[in-house]
Amino acid sequence: MKIYIKTKKFILDSRLSYSKLIQILIQKYGIKVSKSSISYYKRTQKRLKEPRSQSIRENEFEWLKGLFLADGCKFKGKNYEYVIKFALDQRRDIKIINKLTGIFDKLQVHCTRSSQGKASIFRVFNKTLFNNLPESNIFYKPKNNLAFLSGLIDGDGCKHGRGAILVQSKNKVTMNYLVKELNITKYSKFVQTNFGRFRIIQYYIPKSICSTITKENLSEKLS
Repeated sequence: MKIYIKTKKFILDSRLSYSKLIQILIQKYGIKVSKSSISYYKRTQKRLKEPRSQSIRENEFEWLKGLFLADGCKFKGKNYEYVIKFALDQRRDIKIINKLTGIFDKLQVHCTRSSQGKASIFRVFNKTLFNNLPESNIFYKPKNNLAFLSGLIDGDGCKHGRGAILVQSKNKVTMNYLVKELNITKYSKFVQTNFGRFRIIQYYIPKSICSTITKENLSEKLS
C-alpha cells in the first residue's frame, strides 16, 4: 500500500508503540500499515539529535530553566512530538531573545521562530531538553540559584530601585526554596485590572543579590 508524505511524517514523528501506531493510522487516515512497513520507515529516519549540553555553561542552562518557568511552556504536539515554547516581546526583550537564540545555537536543537502580534514565539522540538526543563508544579532545586533566579527575573521581573521585583506563581514550592536560600521577601497584594481585582504574589529581590547578579552578568534586565 502506498504511504503518502503526510502519513509517512506522522510515522516518523511518532514515539508510540507499533501496535498503537497501527490503530491510530486506521482511525486517522483509514489505512492499515504492517509493523514491517513501519519498521522500514523508522529505519530511514535520522537519529534524534541530542542537545550539546556540554557546549553551554551551567549558569546558562540554569538561566534557561528560570526563563522557561517564567515565560515558557511544554506540551505534546498533535503528531506526538515534544514541543517547548517561549513567548517574548519583540522590542522590550531583544537582549533576552539574543541570549536565548545563542543558547539554542550552542545546544544545536531544532528551533523555529515566528511572530504573533508583538510577541516573538520560539518552538523547540527536542525530547531530551523537554524532559530536563522543570515542571511548573514539581519542586526543582537549581544547581545555580542566582542564574536560575536571573532567568525568572528576565521573564517575570523588573528593576525596583537598587533591587528587583519578581511576580511568579507557577511553582510555589521552588519559589519558597529560593526565598529561604536567598533571603528574598515574599508578599501578596491586590491589583485592579480590566477583568477585576486580583491578588498576586510578589517577591522582592534585595540589592545585595541584584548586585551579585549584575557583577556576574547573569541577568539581561539587571545588566
